[in-house]
Amino acid sequence: FADTTAFSELQCYALCGDLTGIQQTNQRIARLAQRFAGWRQFLVLGKCLEWRLLGDSEAALESIEPTLLEIQPGVHASYACLAACHVQLLCDLERAEAALQSAEIYLEACECEQLSPAGFVVHVGAARAFALAGDPARAVAVLERAIGIARELGHGGVCIGSIYEARARLAL
Repeated sequence: FADTTAFSELQCYALCGDLTGIQQTNQRIARLAQRFAGWRQFLVLGKCLEWRLLGDSEAALESIEPTLLEIQPGVHASYACLAACHVQLLCDLERAEAALQSAEIYLEACECEQLSPAGFVVHVGAARAFALAGDPARAVAVLERAIGIARELGHGGVCIGSIYEARARLAL
């Protein structure tokens, strides 16, 4: 099925900070979203990632919050990525308290639903929120837990690499 890899590609472009890749993938996702309602959440995610890289975290936040109210963890594949993006946007806007509260909710949901490897993006976002809120020890603990789970499950590549990168950034 043409374009059905678009969500995976979007995630990779987001991890790399590749604006052009995100924009091109968003065009493909938009076509899918016109035909299939289940792709609309992926389009919201893609647009929010695009706006974030363009420096408009406020517009992205306004777009993502209603979508997060519509979906449940473990029901739609976009949940963890939308949740992580939400926390990142709150951090970008230096809304530490809101980022912290959201991170705790999303972490609990991802762990309860056992959303891995998709849920690891929430761990990365949560670590940033904890660090922003002045609790770097908790940020380290969240990342170390995610690394441990990823290793236990035998994950590799981009999945565990993104967690290691977040851990290294935190150390800096």
